Amino acid sequence: MAASQLLTLIKKLAQYLRWTMDRVVGIILLPHKTLNKTIVFTTWYFVVGLLIFHIWADFSVKGWQNAYYFWDKSLDLLFFLILYAVAPKAKAVFVPVVYYSIVRLCFQILTITIGTDTNDQRIVNTLYLMLLLVFIGQSLKEIKNEWYQNF
Repeated sequence: MAASQLLTLIKKLAQYLRWTMDRVVGIILLPHKTLNKTIVFTTWYFVVGLLIFHIWADFSVKGWQNAYYFWDKSLDLLFFLILYAVAPKAKAVFVPVVYYSIVRLCFQILTITIGTDTNDQRIVNTLYLMLLLVFIGQSLKEIKNEWYQNF
């Protein structure tokens, strides 16, 4: 009885997360009219960031390290949001990855504002466990889909 209630709760949570992603990406971040502009912006953000960090960055200075880590994590989020918008068949795969990228970026902002190290053991452990949960969830979803296809 408890297992079926837990499964129902997980299904409702997954539906809510997919609905939220569709609203956030579809309405606010990447409407069809601005998708091309977002792709161009992300490409320029990537190229300019690479040029800046390869030419001027002095990674012995903490500020450059924080700027690089923020750029890297925000770029990952932008790329996954674009993939989410342009690959409608794979949306279910991208939802947890986009949420994980958002959490990663929030942790980076938190480390910059608090002044802790980006590689602080608690942060790394938390992100690792979250990523592990994403992979386990995706694996269980694939196993369930294959199970229902075979029977």
